[in-house]
Amino acid sequence: IRLPSAAAASISVWRSHRERELVSQPTNLEMVCRVLSDQVGQTASRKDLYDLMSSKFKRWDRSVFDERLAGYIADDECPIAAVKGPGQRVRYTGSERGGGDLGSGLYLAVEGVLRANGIPQTRSANREVFLTANKRSGTNEVWTVPDMVLECFTKSAGSPAPTAVLHTFEVEPEAGFSIQSVYQAHAQGRGADYSWVLFDRGGQSDSPLPEPGSERITWAAIELGIGLISFSKPSVFSTWKLIRKPKQRAHAKIQVEELREQLQ
Repeated sequence: IRLPSAAAASISVWRSHRERELVSQPTNLEMVCRVLSDQVGQTASRKDLYDLMSSKFKRWDRSVFDERLAGYIADDECPIAAVKGPGQRVRYTGSERGGGDLGSGLYLAVEGVLRANGIPQTRSANREVFLTANKRSGTNEVWTVPDMVLECFTKSAGSPAPTAVLHTFEVEPEAGFSIQSVYQAHAQGRGADYSWVLFDRGGQSDSPLPEPGSERITWAAIELGIGLISFSKPSVFSTWKLIRKPKQRAHAKIQVEELREQLQ
C-alpha cells in the first residue's frame, strides 16, 4: 500500500520522535545512579532508595529491585557499592562532584579503603585520612588543595622507629584521568612526603593506563615522582592496582605547615 506523502511524512515524524523518546528513557542503572547522586554523601539505605526510585520513576517489585541492586553491587565495573556497617546502605561512586557537606560517594569510598587498608604494597600504621577537597571553596587559586590526605606511620630502612609521613591524593572518576591529573597531583601535593593519582580505570582492565596517551602519562609521572594507582571499584581494595610508586618529595617547612593547615 502506498501512503500519501503527507501521511508518510507524519509517520516518519512520529517514528523519529518515538526513537528519541526511547533513547532518552533512562536505564534501570541510570535511575539508581541519578537518585543516589542527589543524596547526602551520595548514599542511602536500600529501603530509602527503593522508596525514592518508586516515587521518582516507577513502582518496582521489591524482589526485582533487590535482585538488580545486588547485581550492580557485585559488578566490579559498576559505580554502585555496598557500605559497610549498619543500615544496609548503598553508595554511588561514579563522580567526584556532589554529595553535599559529606563529599562525593567516590571520595567517601576511597577514604574508607585508605583508612582500613592503606596503600597497596605499603606497610603503614595509625592511619588517619582527611577529605580536603571541600577546602577549595575558600580560595580562588587552582591546584592548591589535594582531594584527600593520608597521614600514617611507616618504618623505612635504617630508621630505628616508625616516622609520620603525609601522602596527598588526586582522585579521578572514570574518563576523568589524563596527563593533567599527574601535574595537578604534583602542584597540590606541596608539603607532602609522597603524592599520588588514584583513578578509575573503567573497562580497561587489561591496560594499566588509558590509551592513547599512556606513554606521556608514564613519562610525566616519572619526571614528577607521582605514584599511580588504578581501581575498578573504589570501595573494594582487591580491585586497586599499584602501577608505580612515587618518589619521596623534598619540601620546605612552610610548605608542610601550609598543608597541615588544610587538615584542620
